[in-house]
Amino acid sequence: MSARLQAFCTEHWLKLETLNPAQRGRAEQLAAANMSTIPERLRGGLVRYIVKGIPTGHFLQAVISNDLREACARADEQQAAAITTRKPAAGKTLARSRNEHDRQTHSHP
Repeated sequence: MSARLQAFCTEHWLKLETLNPAQRGRAEQLAAANMSTIPERLRGGLVRYIVKGIPTGHFLQAVISNDLREACARADEQQAAAITTRKPAAGKTLARSRNEHDRQTHSHP
């Protein structure tokens, strides 16, 4: 058992000895991931959701479901400020690239 995994589980209120192999694998992946862009107060709920399937709060569930309208409705002041101050995500760039690719491959000479 790695010390990093044990510390990660302790930090996120997970009992390592109760995790089945699939859950342990997800916990190991998250322990190695850079979660610095996720607000600290949301990390525990997100980790428990990913590792054990424990339901999250309404705001985080809306974010996971990609429901911006519901996320905005459920956001507290701090979460709402974070939503409105974020720069466009990489998905915007990806979507733009995908559209450009489609135009190039479907255009007629």
